[in-house]
Amino acid sequence: MGAIFRTADGAGFERVYLGGYTPSPPHPNIEKVSLGAEKNLPYESHAQLWRLIEKLKGEGVTIAALENKVKSKTVSIFKYQPKMPLLLIVGNERTGISPALLKRADVTLEIPMLGQKESLNVSVAFGVAAYFLASRVRLKTKLDFDLNEALKEVQEGKTSGPFNSIKQLKTALGDLD
Repeated sequence: MGAIFRTADGAGFERVYLGGYTPSPPHPNIEKVSLGAEKNLPYESHAQLWRLIEKLKGEGVTIAALENKVKSKTVSIFKYQPKMPLLLIVGNERTGISPALLKRADVTLEIPMLGQKESLNVSVAFGVAAYFLASRVRLKTKLDFDLNEALKEVQEGKTSGPFNSIKQLKTALGDLD
């Protein structure tokens, strides 16, 4: 959980919601990995996350579940254009997201796996998703560049950003849409 706090803070997220048996700060395992991020980022614990989700949906929040073990239709995170505000749900390391929460999601996102393993560690998957979504919507992030702006700058020959050619940019992005 500490890695998720640290990543959420780094990607500019506004809040972390904890559910189930997830430990809450102060907790030595969280503090050890988060390096203080849990002090910078508001968080809430909810015994019944489905109630929180229903409340947030009523407030117009898009609910996105990050899960790859579902039989229903999923969308590659790399093709998804988020609608803000957005709540990103990640599940338990072993069992994923519960069916009760999945059915409440507006969209189920997946990170395509190209190797033999079926999934990433939850905190790693969260990191991939968090930074990709943040780059798409500029969620109060501290990123040095917006991917669309970077491409435009490269196309216009302005190389003030971290990339000086379309080839470099596409290589960094994995030639994503």
